[in-house]
Amino acid sequence: MQVYSGKDNLPGHFVPRLKLALPAAAAYWIHALGGVPLLFQQLQAKGIAVLTWIKGPQEERWPASEFAAA
Repeated sequence: MQVYSGKDNLPGHFVPRLKLALPAAAAYWIHALGGVPLLFQQLQAKGIAVLTWIKGPQEERWPASEFAAA
């Protein structure tokens, strides 16, 4: 849980270290059946957008052509 201190309204989540329900961003680990990692390629083929985040500096992996204004 990462407590949010910005101006937008985020849903409340229980923050164990503070023992309070506060606006916070939650991270979820998603796995397919059997505990194997979920394959994003299958979701992309169905038109489902996925936002991923990797901690630490990473090189750019997706070409800018993959992103377009909606």
